[in-house]
Amino acid sequence: MTQCKATKKNGTPCKIKPAKGNVFCHVHLSARKTRRRITASVVLALLVGAIAVLANFSQIAQWLEIKPPQLTSQSAPQEIIDELISDSDSLILPFGADELGGREEECKKLDQNIKAAKCWTILGRNYATVNNYRKAFFCLDRAFEADARVADPFFERGETYFELAILDLVKKRRFTVSPQEISCSIAPDERSKVLFKKTLEEFSQAEKLPLIKEYLPDEENVTTLYMIGHRKKQIQMAFEGSSSIPLHKLDMMKVWMLVPLYVKDEELTKKVSELNWNLLDYMKHHPDEFPHIFPPGFWEHAPPLPPRDGQEAVEGRGDAEPSPTASAEPSQLTEEQLKEARELLLLTDIMEKRLGKAWNDDNDFGVQTEEDRQYTEGAVVAAKEILPRLRRLPQGDYTNHMAIAVMAYVDVGKIRLGIGQPGGDEIQQRIIAMYDLKEVEPHLRAWTVLEVARKYRNLAAQELGVPAEDFSKKRKKSGKKPGS
Repeated sequence: MTQCKATKKNGTPCKIKPAKGNVFCHVHLSARKTRRRITASVVLALLVGAIAVLANFSQIAQWLEIKPPQLTSQSAPQEIIDELISDSDSLILPFGADELGGREEECKKLDQNIKAAKCWTILGRNYATVNNYRKAFFCLDRAFEADARVADPFFERGETYFELAILDLVKKRRFTVSPQEISCSIAPDERSKVLFKKTLEEFSQAEKLPLIKEYLPDEENVTTLYMIGHRKKQIQMAFEGSSSIPLHKLDMMKVWMLVPLYVKDEELTKKVSELNWNLLDYMKHHPDEFPHIFPPGFWEHAPPLPPRDGQEAVEGRGDAEPSPTASAEPSQLTEEQLKEARELLLLTDIMEKRLGKAWNDDNDFGVQTEEDRQYTEGAVVAAKEILPRLRRLPQGDYTNHMAIAVMAYVDVGKIRLGIGQPGGDEIQQRIIAMYDLKEVEPHLRAWTVLEVARKYRNLAAQELGVPAEDFSKKRKKSGKKPGS
C-alpha cells in the first residue's frame, strides 16, 4: 500500500496509509470533501444573489418604464416587413420599369444633397405604386444618405409601412367594399398594428424636421400633409380598438390594384372594379378634395371614363355622354392649328409603324420580347409628347378620337408586357375592361385593342381631311392576325 500523497501543515509528508484504492488517507480525504462542499455552496449563493439583484433591477426598470434593448420586440416588426416585401416581389406590376430605371440613374448622378434626397424620395414612392416595395425601401435609404435633415423620406417610409399593412390585410381578405357608397374599410389585426406603430415612429421623426419644400421653395411639394393627418387618425382608431378602419379614397385604388393579384374571387373582384370606376367618377366631379394629386385641368382633358349605371356604351374607350368641350370642328381651326393636329396624327402613325416592327408574324411567339419592351417604352414617350399638345388645341371629336387612339397604342404594348408575368393576366383584364372588351379571348386581347387604336386613328384622320388607312393590307402576307 502506498503512502498518502497529502502533506501536513508544516509541509512534512503524511505518514498515514490510505485505504485500498485511494491515494489519500481517511483524514485528508474527509477534509478534501468538506472543502468541495463549501466551494459549491459559495458558488450557488453567488448565483442566487446575482439573480436576485437582476430581478430587483428588472422591477425597478419596470417601475420606471425602462426596457433593456434585448427585451423589446425590435426583431418582430422587421420579420413582418421582410416577409411582406418578399411576398410583394411576385406582385410587382410590369409598368414603367424602364422609366423608373432611367430615373434611378438620374438620381445616382446627383450630388449627395437636398435635390438627391428629393429625387430618391419621389422614386421610392413611384416604386411603391407598382408594388415594388423592395426597391421603394432601397430608394428611401438612399434619400437618407443624400440628406438626413429633411422630413419627407421619413413621411414616405411611414406611408410605405402603412401600405404594407393594407397589402397584408387584403391578402387575408380583412376588408369590405361598398361600390355604391364608394367606401372601403380594413379590419386591423395585431400584425397591422405593428406596422402602424412603425408608421407613427417615422412620422414622429419627420415632424422634428423641415420639409424639402422649405429648402427648395420654387419646386413642388413632395409630401401631402393632409394625407399624413388622415393617416394618424386611422391609426388612432386602430389602437383605440376599432374593428373597422375606413380607408381614404386614394387608398382604395391600392386595394383595387391588389385584389386581382391576391383574391381569386370573381364576384369580389367585380365589386372592387366597380368601386374603382365609381371612385374615378367621384374624383372627376370633386377635384377639390384631392389637392396636389391631379394637375390643374387634368379631368377636363382626360379621356372619358367607361359608362356606368346602365348608360349605353359607345365602342372603344368612350363615354355615353358627349364631352362638354367637344364642340370645335376642324373647319373652325386656324391654318396653324390644323397643321399642328395633322402633325400629331403623323406621330400617331409612327407609333403604328414602330409597333409593326416590334410585333409581327416573324416574332409573334406568344411571349414577351425585348422588342415589346422597347416599343412600349417608346409609346409612353410618344404619348407624353402628343397628349399635352393635343390638349392645347380647340377640343372636339378629332381630339377625343386621337387621344383614344394614342392611349390604345400604349395599352397594346402594356398588354404584350403582361404576357407570362406574375399578375399579368389580371393587368390585361383591367386594360381591356376600359374598352368594354371583357369577353375577348386572352390571346386576342392585344390585337383587339390594336383594332380600337386603328379605328379611332382613322376617325380622327377623316375629321382632319386625311385619308383613312387600310390596315387590312398589313396582314395579307400571312393571312393571319398577329397574336392569333
